Amino acid sequence: MVAMTLVIAYNAIAQTVTGHFYLGSPQTVALSMPKEFASDNTPLIFLYDNTNSPYDNTKENNLLIYDENLNLKKTIHLQGDKTFDYQLTYQDQERDAYVDEKRREQFREYGSYEEFIQNMKTNTPSFCESSLIVKEQENGDRIISVDWSNSYSQYNFQFFFAYKYFGTKYPKTYFVWHKDGIVTGYNASYAVTYSEWKTVGTHVENKQEPLGRLRLCNINLNNGDGRNDCFFEVSQTLFNEDEEFEYIIPKYKLSSNGKRPADGEDVIKPWDPYQDENIVTTQTVVISEDKYLALTGFQVVSENGDIIKDLNFDSGFEGYIEDSYAFVITIGNNTYLAFDGSSDGNDATVFYKIDKTSTDIKQVMKAPASMKLFPSVTDRNTPINISFGDDNPSGSEIVVVSANGTEVKKQAIPAGETSAQMFIPSGTGIYCVSRVQANKVTDTRKIIVK
Repeated sequence: MVAMTLVIAYNAIAQTVTGHFYLGSPQTVALSMPKEFASDNTPLIFLYDNTNSPYDNTKENNLLIYDENLNLKKTIHLQGDKTFDYQLTYQDQERDAYVDEKRREQFREYGSYEEFIQNMKTNTPSFCESSLIVKEQENGDRIISVDWSNSYSQYNFQFFFAYKYFGTKYPKTYFVWHKDGIVTGYNASYAVTYSEWKTVGTHVENKQEPLGRLRLCNINLNNGDGRNDCFFEVSQTLFNEDEEFEYIIPKYKLSSNGKRPADGEDVIKPWDPYQDENIVTTQTVVISEDKYLALTGFQVVSENGDIIKDLNFDSGFEGYIEDSYAFVITIGNNTYLAFDGSSDGNDATVFYKIDKTSTDIKQVMKAPASMKLFPSVTDRNTPINISFGDDNPSGSEIVVVSANGTEVKKQAIPAGETSAQMFIPSGTGIYCVSRVQANKVTDTRKIIVK
């Protein structure tokens, strides 16, 4: 199986938060770590020995490392079963559902009840009169529907509105047995309305988030690599100069700000395959103030599982948990480890400078973004809100590019306007939204259209 590799050559790491940079979304696993992070500067082949997807780094697995002659050089057991444990407080809410018959259309009339029964038996040999549901009306008429659960259980979903919730209360096909003996068949449709939500209590739930290994994307500007879509997992000389292998695992926390709610969404609603008839009368709302997951730092782990570096981001910076990767950027004689996140409410990228000779890791740069998008994950035909961190004195052009590099949208923002809205005209997928000023891209953000 194809394996992931990740290597970082930082021994001294200094953190710096700077302007936000869009560094790409590495989605393809590499067969080897970059050779500049190998102890002898030669490539190796990495394979997994189990059936886990190479894209799933939240599980434990063994990494098999082969040399140029395909001899097994080493087996490393990679951690993947650690979790971030936390609690969330929920508010339980209920509401009432009211169903009204919207319209009905007559499709058949029988001269008597006996004729109706005979016709049912002729058309459906398995029909039994005991399956009839008869309801007396105040005017003397009787409403008749058929419970098919004994013979054709799946039919009830077709013949009763919201059967999973209401049962046989609202038949889509029913018969009126009139006082004069005539039986008339109708097809009916219904509409549901709700009362306001009311709080009925609160509860606390224990949660877990897997601490999967962080994927690393190597961008060596000395080799002309302006962008790299492949990621790797382990390295030898990214953090030191010995032959042992290391990798990175994230550190999480709960935050009052962020992109990803800790429970996936703020309101948890029950799911029903019959979406057009899904009756929702209960819901659970997260009311914890700190309800978002954020990356708060990272740990460097040796091949034998020892933690050799445990680092927290400087105060004010939180990494985006949905970005399960970091970037290794080499320029000149310097190597940096970069994370996307936010600083004081603005999108930002944090840089750590790595000095292999000192095994120290320090933040060296952090800067706010000049463009913000909201929402970053959206449905089709939903407007994207764009705002700038400056006065946009010379005007800007917003360019949207799909994951395959196709330009799908371009919109001019006149000078002096600091915000705008735009629609993504294409279908679902990942898009890059860039701000262009004086024919140069000054900022790029990623959005996901569901």
